[in-house]
Amino acid sequence: MDVRTARQQLFQLENIRTDPQSRHVLWEQGNTWAEQFTQLVEVTEQADQYYCALIDQAASDDDRRTRSEQRFRAARYEEDWNKGFSEKLIQGRTRLQAARLRNQLMLTELEQHQNLFQQYWSDRRVVLCQIALEHMEYRRALGRLSNADWQASWAALLGAYRHQNQVYEQTSGKPLPGNFFSPRLAWYHRLRAIQKEIRQKRRNSRVDQELLRQHAIIIDQQIAQLSPARSFGIFIGGMAAVVAAIVLFAMVSNIARNTTTNPPSANAHAATPTAKTIAAIVQPAPGAPDADTLNAQGVALLTQGRYDEALTLFTQASAADPNKHLPHTNSGFCLYELGRRAEAIAEWRTAIQLFDAGQDAHAGLGMALFQAGDREGGLREYQRAIELGGNYLDADWMRRERQWSNRAIVDSQPLRDALHQ
Repeated sequence: MDVRTARQQLFQLENIRTDPQSRHVLWEQGNTWAEQFTQLVEVTEQADQYYCALIDQAASDDDRRTRSEQRFRAARYEEDWNKGFSEKLIQGRTRLQAARLRNQLMLTELEQHQNLFQQYWSDRRVVLCQIALEHMEYRRALGRLSNADWQASWAALLGAYRHQNQVYEQTSGKPLPGNFFSPRLAWYHRLRAIQKEIRQKRRNSRVDQELLRQHAIIIDQQIAQLSPARSFGIFIGGMAAVVAAIVLFAMVSNIARNTTTNPPSANAHAATPTAKTIAAIVQPAPGAPDADTLNAQGVALLTQGRYDEALTLFTQASAADPNKHLPHTNSGFCLYELGRRAEAIAEWRTAIQLFDAGQDAHAGLGMALFQAGDREGGLREYQRAIELGGNYLDADWMRRERQWSNRAIVDSQPLRDALHQ
């Protein structure tokens, strides 16, 4: 069965929900709504895998971009269908509530089905944003990607994550379980692999390498947050990933990637993803930016040397979520660059208290302590960063992979010299 057929069959079942006689005959034969819905989830997941393989196996960059475009169009069509089906569920519930002889059993069942579908739909909105960001990377290879479009799409993805969490809490009464985060981490690695390939192939092309580097830093920060006890990017450490048991219909909420099978001709008019089209589809939850968004915006400013502005955003991120260690780590680097060493030391100590495996926090603290005259303490902290897996004896690596500034490279050189001896 393909995705289109699974949708049609689920839609047909919904048409007879409020007809007790037809409903009884069909569902007693085993063709229940829940079973059909589970089948939709399964074939959608299979289609995700198919589309990923189709893009990865493309013979040329042009073929890859074309298939990525088809994938985004399919996701747009899927979003429209999900919206329409959600509205149909609402209409069915309204009819049952308005019936003269209310069937409470049918109404309770419909409410349960609505909750399942809302979870599924919120998951698929996350996938839509991921697909759009992947496609934007292929646009980058042609020199057709602006920072504004990328940042807007990134904000839309963060908004979809928040919406996903809100829906899960509203429908299940529990926070988002840990088994959501492994697929999210896998997708971040996929996106970084695309960025690395573009960077390697397009060094002399129209690709804005500095902009690509800034966007890669943002993704690296997310990888670090979801990776157990290790770090992959600038000023970041890892956060132990939570592993949770799979529960009934967990597959509904754990759809990790990408979208439907061959897109129907009805969606052939769908446009290339832009900031406006993605924002219009996803409609992220309103309100103040969360800590991750503020931190990502601050990192972009930090890499441009705009330390005062970046520090403001990191401070706001820390206020939004005091348990996040990355904003404190990044604040430390801003303060150090601004000549406020004592404050930088305090920020790095706070980051380490929140998460002891943060490599850059230990390395930055070691540098600052050494410069302040605490040679023993500085060497101890710097050595700790190396023990955690960071190559802090290699200045080129620090500049290239962790984006340390020229000042930080120079000020940390005495520690490298001492540890080399």
